[in-house]
Amino acid sequence: QSRYLVAFVPVMIVTAGVALVPLRRFRGALASVTIAVVAFALAQIRLQPYPAEPLLSVFTASRDELLTRNLCWDLTAFLNGVVPPGGRVLSFWENRLYFLDRPFIADSAYGAPTVLAGLREAGDAHAFAAKSAAEGVTHVVVNPYFYTAYMENTFLYNLVDERFYPETRLKADNELFGRFVNEELEEIPWDGGWAVFRLRLSDRMRREGPFIPQR
Repeated sequence: QSRYLVAFVPVMIVTAGVALVPLRRFRGALASVTIAVVAFALAQIRLQPYPAEPLLSVFTASRDELLTRNLCWDLTAFLNGVVPPGGRVLSFWENRLYFLDRPFIADSAYGAPTVLAGLREAGDAHAFAAKSAAEGVTHVVVNPYFYTAYMENTFLYNLVDERFYPETRLKADNELFGRFVNEELEEIPWDGGWAVFRLRLSDRMRREGPFIPQR
C-alpha cells in the first residue's frame, strides 16, 4: 500500500535534508549516518513480516509486457472485445477496471459492495435487471473469490452484526444474488479468473426497445 505514502515523500525529503545538511561539514559523521541508514534499510527489507523482492525488471521490460502484469488486464482486454460500443459493465466485488474502454459501475469495496446494495434496495432480481438495462448495462462481471468470501463470511473480519447486518440479511442477499445470476444473466465462457455474463434483458431491449407499461 505504498501508494498512500506518495504525498508524504516530499515531507520526508525536506526533513532528511534539514538533518543532513549540517553533517556536510563533518565527513566522518555524514559517512557514518549514510552507512547506518543503508544498514537499517537492508535490515528492514529482510526482516519485515511480508518480505518482497524489488521489481527491478521494470527498468528492462517493454511497456507492453509491463501492462499485462496489471491486475485485471486480461479481464479488461476481454471485456473491450465483447462489450459493444455504447455498452456498460456492471461489476460485483471488483473495481480494478483501470484499462476498460467502456463505462462501468463498480463496487467501492469488497466488504461493503455498493452494487449488491443496489440489488438489495431493488428487492427483486428482475426489477434490478430492468433498471440496469435502462442505464445501458449490457454485461456483468463477478469476482468469484470475493463473492465467496462475502457470502460465506470468511473475510478477516465478521460481516454479521445483529443491529445493522444480521445473518438473515446475509442469507437473503445470497438468495437474491443467486436469482439475479441464474434468471437474468447468461454466462460468457472464457479462460479468465472472473465470471463474465451478458445481461439478457439488455439484448431484448436493443431488439424490441424499452418496455413501456400501458395505462
